[in-house]
Amino acid sequence: MRHMMLDCYGAPNFCLDDVMGIYNLLNGIADIAELTPVAPPSLIPYYYCDDPEDVGISAYLFLKGGHITIHTFSKRECYFVDIMSPEFFGAEIIYKYLEVNLPFNKAVSNYRTNDRRVDDNDSADVSDLDFGPHLIGRVIPKKPLTLDSAFNALERLTHAADMQQISRANVIKDSNTQPSYIQGIVVIAQSHISLYYDTAENIIYFDLFSCAYFDYSKVETIVTELLGEIENICLVCRGDKYVLSRSSNIESNILQRGKKWQKNI
Repeated sequence: MRHMMLDCYGAPNFCLDDVMGIYNLLNGIADIAELTPVAPPSLIPYYYCDDPEDVGISAYLFLKGGHITIHTFSKRECYFVDIMSPEFFGAEIIYKYLEVNLPFNKAVSNYRTNDRRVDDNDSADVSDLDFGPHLIGRVIPKKPLTLDSAFNALERLTHAADMQQISRANVIKDSNTQPSYIQGIVVIAQSHISLYYDTAENIIYFDLFSCAYFDYSKVETIVTELLGEIENICLVCRGDKYVLSRSSNIESNILQRGKKWQKNI
């Protein structure tokens, strides 16, 4: 399970609000990296939020056993990309593709890759002043994950971890006949939580990427309660060039209309 994380700064803000452009970018990455999509891209504009500087688009494309996610922040002129797949892909070709199709400042941007099948407990030192803690790990499930239990786990994990949910959990099988993966994702405020259950290996890969600090020790406890024994876990610090401390000026009634659905679930 290869996982590539890109933090891209200095991007043109008008490109980061281009819904069609982001849609095409997801398909383009999958194509040039020769990865296997199993659903069309999903895009969630995030424009009526507590902090107007956090506006942008959260988007994802389900791959067979993985995903491509893009979270854009148009006012902050940055975006974050994750590619996770059991299929091998070249990181450099993706980096160059993004450099051309969603330009960024290479001098201050960066990416890293790791193999999620290999033990990696080298966690970053993250404080409550940091943006972008990204918790990734593997879980040995208590029992085989189903579409229903994956949906419930994602939604419960979102609320238990005190995350602001901006979509309902989306859970699918990678195939209609003999699925190799039960996989799901829920979009939280400009970030995501995902689960990928490998039915053959009986292992769950999970990740929680947040645009705000969270108590990751609490999340580990919740993951254990909901899913099973944590076999491996790693904390990655991201977004160190992201600017915090903004104030909101969105009219209260507009903000509340955008959140009304959250009270009905």
